[in-house]
Amino acid sequence: MIMRYLLDTNVISELVRPAPHAGVTQWLATLEKPCLSVVSLAEIEFGIDTAPSPRRKGLRIWLEELTDHAELLPVTLEVALLSGRIRADSQKHGVPMTLADSLIGATAVVAQRTLATRNVKDFAGSSVATLNPFAASM
Repeated sequence: MIMRYLLDTNVISELVRPAPHAGVTQWLATLEKPCLSVVSLAEIEFGIDTAPSPRRKGLRIWLEELTDHAELLPVTLEVALLSGRIRADSQKHGVPMTLADSLIGATAVVAQRTLATRNVKDFAGSSVATLNPFAASM
């Protein structure tokens, strides 16, 4: 069975860090096509708009290339409702979750994908399957 992944914002944005994590960049290179939630695009856009002015142009070019080549998954009604349940369950277990994280996690569940994220602890106890490409064993 081929594993299919939805990349969290912290994974895909590793590509534009000044010193990206080598294991993550190698792992990303093995993927046929990156898959992202549109919520990650909102987070990236926010990051670009708040970045120092000299970096913005290069980041915008990267984002345009990314959106041209990535598989982008929308927030559907099913994703929105599941997001609310995931977020509520997480809060009940003492692990507050942001709306963005719950939407990205719900997108992964609905699309039957494993969420590749550095923040696996944020999804512990939820229905979101995770993989940490930053882990040393990758």
